[in-house]
Amino acid sequence: MAETVGSISASELQEAFRKAKEKTASNGDLHYTVWKAMVADDELAVWISIMISIPFIFGFAPERWKSMTDVMLEKKKGNWQINQLRIIGLLEADFNTALKFFARKFSKTMEAAGDGELSRL
Repeated sequence: MAETVGSISASELQEAFRKAKEKTASNGDLHYTVWKAMVADDELAVWISIMISIPFIFGFAPERWKSMTDVMLEKKKGNWQINQLRIIGLLEADFNTALKFFARKFSKTMEAAGDGELSRL
């Protein structure tokens, strides 16, 4: 796939899932283990990278990306007071990985631009 704003190449997707931990919780049926296995195949990784890129390029969200599961975790072990719990949102593994990838890419672009160049972006 040509370099387009909002696109992720197959090799970038493979690298992103290679870094992801299989124990990471996610929303939905396709957990990180499944995604890591799917993108390990080069031909399948190309197709998946296109399918993940399309929503970012054209500005829409697939239905399964529109929901998340909220989970409350203890900040301190054994302390279940409501004000001492942390809330996290579990997203689909592919969406979460894509968001991490684009956040890092955007951050690197902003750092490379420097303070004087921000107004032109």
